[in-house]
Amino acid sequence: MHPLIERVTGSLGLSPDIAEQAIGTILKFIREQGPDGPAASLLNAIPGAEGLIGSAGEDDSDGGGLLGGLMGAASAFTGGGGAMALGQKLMGLDLSMDQARGVADETLTYAREEAGDGVVDQVLDGIPGLKQLL
Repeated sequence: MHPLIERVTGSLGLSPDIAEQAIGTILKFIREQGPDGPAASLLNAIPGAEGLIGSAGEDDSDGGGLLGGLMGAASAFTGGGGAMALGQKLMGLDLSMDQARGVADETLTYAREEAGDGVVDQVLDGIPGLKQLL
């Protein structure tokens, strides 16, 4: 099992499958929405990142149900559309907002250990609304 999945399951009590999907969703979001150079550096520094991203699945649904739809509508007014979409996808995995934040915190802590603070900070600064979500 990937060490990051072990961390998330241990700290949040999620099943390994849900933890893997949530981590993959976050990493996929970083790959698609983050600034190209720093996002690539971050992902290259995390062993097995592409495999984790593959577990995120396809983007064929918004996730989050009614609440996700409301968050999406609200994001148009707050400027945090990308970050709100990430929240929707994580809630689509039946995670609470606290669980989603917990997975994000563990993922970013691991990314800081592997890629360094500077790279992670550049990624966070390059995605509008992400810091507020976390």
